[in-house]
Amino acid sequence: MSILSGVWSNTGSSTGSPHSFGHGGVVMSSGEFDFEVVPGKGVGEFLLGASINDVIACISLQYSKYTKVKLIFNNKDPFDQDIILDISDLCIQLRFDPIVQCLKAVEVYSFEHVRLVYGKSRFGGAEEVDYTYAHVENVFGVTRAEYVHAKKSYLLDYPGLRLAFEVPEHIQKNYVRHKNDLAQERAFCDGSPALLSSLCVCSGKVNNPTVSQPLVAANAGLFFHENIHVHIGKGITFTKRNIKLSFGDSTQDVLTALGRPRDVFYKSENKMKIFRGSEGSSLSPPHTDYFFNYPSIGIDILFDGRSQRLRKFVLHNNLPNHTEFGEYARCNFQLVVNQQQQQQQ
Repeated sequence: MSILSGVWSNTGSSTGSPHSFGHGGVVMSSGEFDFEVVPGKGVGEFLLGASINDVIACISLQYSKYTKVKLIFNNKDPFDQDIILDISDLCIQLRFDPIVQCLKAVEVYSFEHVRLVYGKSRFGGAEEVDYTYAHVENVFGVTRAEYVHAKKSYLLDYPGLRLAFEVPEHIQKNYVRHKNDLAQERAFCDGSPALLSSLCVCSGKVNNPTVSQPLVAANAGLFFHENIHVHIGKGITFTKRNIKLSFGDSTQDVLTALGRPRDVFYKSENKMKIFRGSEGSSLSPPHTDYFFNYPSIGIDILFDGRSQRLRKFVLHNNLPNHTEFGEYARCNFQLVVNQQQQQQQ
């Protein structure tokens, strides 16, 4: 597997990926930021179902809070494994489904620099260690605790939440053979305190997080990742909205179907005279092709400047190794090829 990563940091350092961003920032003091834990919903402002583009935008705007973020993905096959945003300063990892590109799990893997809030209780991010097994169980309540040898940890599972307590290597055999039980003893058999090693909030099963469609609709948009059928030589169909756009449609047809575009881009820069005017020039639109940009659905639409008719659709995949990653949502399109077209090909 080939992994590439990019870093946002206050020093502008890079790990060799094309995704490297520099920000000014301040060093966070311990316990400065509180994050509310809502099982099955999210941690702090990181809501399950939110799109990766929205999360990146949120992080970028708060550079004093999130001073270093690493983007991790499979470079050879970006759709094969989860896309991860690792906020190393706070030890928070955001895991996104590679197809839908929405947040499906939030994991906190260290508790020295982040203060977590659940109900009226707080833990982590303080000088005094307050995330022992006994304390955390009192916060979240009693549940079944199980030692999982593959993870070398005791796991406590709640709906939408998993807590892990990593067992030191030199005493793991005691728990494999069930000589000791952390749930009863509340500390490790060598006398050392059992400290929380990770907290994961997710949707779906805690051992196999999945993207929740209701959460996607709530936090990314009702029509986010809508299935779009591409009819070769004809146009596209938005299946959830039951809307069809065809080559030759007018600008009014597109505005009626999709609403106002975020931007209108003219292929020739000197046509900006339309907006600013110049001595002896006309303010009427010249005959140049132009795009309607709809980044929230991952689509650009090209119009002929003379006829004002639809000429081309540009559908974006939002690949993490592409230079335009994060500018467009991933367009969930499928080519529809009928039997006659297959025979012609």
